Amino acid sequence: MSAVALFVLAVLWSCTAHVFAWGGNLGTGDGVITSPQWPNTYWNNQKVEWILGPYPQATSVYFAFTEAEFEGGDGVSFYAERDGSFRWIRLVRAFYSLTPFTIDVGKAGRIKVVFESDEGVVRKGFRLLYSTVACGGVLDSRAGIIKSPQWPFPYPSGLTCEWISMSLPERTSMYFVFTNLQLEGNCQDVVEFYIERGGSFLLLRQVCQESKRLPFSIDAEMGARIKVVFRSDLYESSEGFRLMYSAMQPFYSPSASKTDISCFNGGVLDAPVCQCPPGFSGVYCEKACGGDRYGKDCEEQCSGGIIGCSGKTFPRILQNVLDDSIARTCASGLKGSNCDQVCGRGEYGANCASRCGFCGGQGDCDPFTGHCERGCLPGYHPPYCQQGITHLLKGIEVASITATSFKGSILVTPDNTKGEGSVHFFEVQHKESGGDWTTGVFGKVEPCRTRACPFTVDGLMPNTALLVRALLLNEDLQRYDRVPYLTVRTGGQRQIADLVVTTATPRSLQVAWTSPSKQGPFSVMYECEALLACADVPCKHVNGALVVANTSATLEGLLPCASYRITVARDDEAHSITATTRTTVPDAVVSDLEATHLANTTVLARWREASACAEVNGPLVRYRWELYRDEDVEGHNGTTPALALRSGFTKNMMVMLRDLETLTRYRLHVNIVNIVGGNPQRWAKLPFRTLHTAMADAPLDLAVYRLNGTALWLRWAPPTKGSETLRHYVVTLPAPGGRRNETVPPNTPCPAWPSLTCHVVTGLQPDAEYNISVSAVNEHSDEPGVPATVRASTKVGTPGPPQLLSVKDRSAKSAVLQWQLPDVLNADLHYFEIVVSPKRGASGPPRRIEVGVTEEKLWYESTVTGLVPDGVYSVMVRCGWNGESAQLEINSIPK
Repeated sequence: MSAVALFVLAVLWSCTAHVFAWGGNLGTGDGVITSPQWPNTYWNNQKVEWILGPYPQATSVYFAFTEAEFEGGDGVSFYAERDGSFRWIRLVRAFYSLTPFTIDVGKAGRIKVVFESDEGVVRKGFRLLYSTVACGGVLDSRAGIIKSPQWPFPYPSGLTCEWISMSLPERTSMYFVFTNLQLEGNCQDVVEFYIERGGSFLLLRQVCQESKRLPFSIDAEMGARIKVVFRSDLYESSEGFRLMYSAMQPFYSPSASKTDISCFNGGVLDAPVCQCPPGFSGVYCEKACGGDRYGKDCEEQCSGGIIGCSGKTFPRILQNVLDDSIARTCASGLKGSNCDQVCGRGEYGANCASRCGFCGGQGDCDPFTGHCERGCLPGYHPPYCQQGITHLLKGIEVASITATSFKGSILVTPDNTKGEGSVHFFEVQHKESGGDWTTGVFGKVEPCRTRACPFTVDGLMPNTALLVRALLLNEDLQRYDRVPYLTVRTGGQRQIADLVVTTATPRSLQVAWTSPSKQGPFSVMYECEALLACADVPCKHVNGALVVANTSATLEGLLPCASYRITVARDDEAHSITATTRTTVPDAVVSDLEATHLANTTVLARWREASACAEVNGPLVRYRWELYRDEDVEGHNGTTPALALRSGFTKNMMVMLRDLETLTRYRLHVNIVNIVGGNPQRWAKLPFRTLHTAMADAPLDLAVYRLNGTALWLRWAPPTKGSETLRHYVVTLPAPGGRRNETVPPNTPCPAWPSLTCHVVTGLQPDAEYNISVSAVNEHSDEPGVPATVRASTKVGTPGPPQLLSVKDRSAKSAVLQWQLPDVLNADLHYFEIVVSPKRGASGPPRRIEVGVTEEKLWYESTVTGLVPDGVYSVMVRCGWNGESAQLEINSIPK
């Protein structure tokens, strides 16, 4: 599945109702189906069925696997209900295509999804997204926008969508312009345009390529209708389209037959072969041996350890002869006078003399092999990522240029290419200076290996300077784009140029352009693309279109802090820009403002974000709160503002008010503040009254010290007031359908922190955030006291360093180490890793010791043996293989 598709599914996942049921009736809503135990391995010999529906007539249901990992005999089957029984539609197993697909439901019916596993090996399973697909509709008789299903994400396969207009008035022209068009290559998916003639629809135009997206119009006769049809086949899909309308290389390593033989990884050319440094072999030193082998075909072994060649030196090889008269060299991945230091970041090879290639991630590579473990940057060939994917050296030959097109050819021969890897396709791209590259032609490379392949790029703007280049793509459609390009200029004259925004306010945009005729009519269409301050919230503002006679237009009634796509068109020419409205003070107020915990002199007030993010009118910065006595507000005459008892700002959606008076009525006002400021007329207001009881204060120092994907470990200290006669603690957290409370006895100590109380919250969702509160209940009240709160995530991170690492005892040949748990343990803990490295008075490679952990304790101990008397060692202790480390030096006792 492509990276784009995975991103799409992640977004859809965040926007759908999450259904984790293992089997059962799921109804007609959108959701997610997962294999039993997901994301852990499923069970053997299982058969689980889910029933979707019944759906209304003519419903299409979209399915997409976000992840799938099956053993060979396991899989997921899909059935559709036909005439009261289920008919098999599709089976998905290991190595099957995971392309999204749709199942059409005829008359009101259901869909059955069945997962079956055999008695063999089990795997991780699957996560399957399903949702109903909106497809087709009615064309507005004035103006509007058509989008492919799921736009701007990939559309499903196997669709036929129809949009039909109402009967149009006489002499009406319907104007169409594609603002975006990206369909599956080779015109397997297509947008068709029909006009009604004599009671049937006549096909006028088919559009399937970016180069065919020029604006056009269809003239309708009296009472005629226009139909737009989108068809997708059963195979790959793409991002789709957005249509506005208005009525008005073969792989090669360096070869001995080539004159430019290259030796990899620090090898030296001794024609006709390469002499390789220790740790690499092969004709061109392209084979890495790792940290424990060397020699021809990596057949020699050092000591058998992970870094077995540490401390060894090797003679250099010149003219195929060992030469000890010059300085010796370290093995691959090592450097230093004793060859016992591992290469630093960005280095690899013998003496660490080679630099890593264009690696992904943080740019580092394996110090012993030079392989880029996180893949290459785009355009480079694995595993070393030193060479670009095969690409052209000379580029394009231009044959002719017109006002809207140019013709040329490319030739893909060994003399005209450079790089590594097989290439299968080519694309010709063009762009205006400062713009984005647009693909004009896409084709197969094979015919171009023996003769020049001609091509035509059309759909260009007149009188435009363009940069043009040709790229070669491998089977994964990856390409090296640092290639030469040339400049061409189309002929003719533009009807529209210099489209700019002249004035922007929070609610309007004014645009202007130039035109040789200076007179219209010009069509101006606009669409809200995004609310810039509201992530993942679609802009539902009404789009618009108008016709103007001169070269400027004012678009009014827009949303603040929003991005709009504006297109100006005339005849067969259209230009688009993106513009942003300005920010203004919020029109929204916070939602669900409530006092969640009331006590004698304290109150915790919480609220949620504004229900309409669009009305925040810009990026939210913080919240302002003001506290009043109720009688000060009620009895105020309104001529001057009432004086607040307290006020402040917070970035959290809560505020703790302390030191209040008992049995007193107050009012809390909360105001949203964006980057412009707050709106003095828009406050959420909360009246409340303090209590008069002997409730306990909030527990102290509440923290999460350990976690995994489904659990959080909490610790806290007792409250300062009201803790003398504690009955229990109450731990509260969100749960489906409400909140979940857990009772914790006050005498539940932490093994690692005996003075504190600890508790484990289980049954949580992976990678999720939770607001957790802990309250104390004493003998004076049945109600929980003032809560302490903490916000935590089940996203596993890096464990902190062990605390108080020290030497408890030592002798001439051993030392006893002791340490405590880290303050923050962001994962499950299965073992501590100890690495002991000789420094002075001792030798040998670093040693690794693993100390298993079965329980939490105040102190952990381990004895390090095999020391040399009067030796100095560096000791590192960390949690697992990836935790932060605590370090110290130990000196063994002299004899």
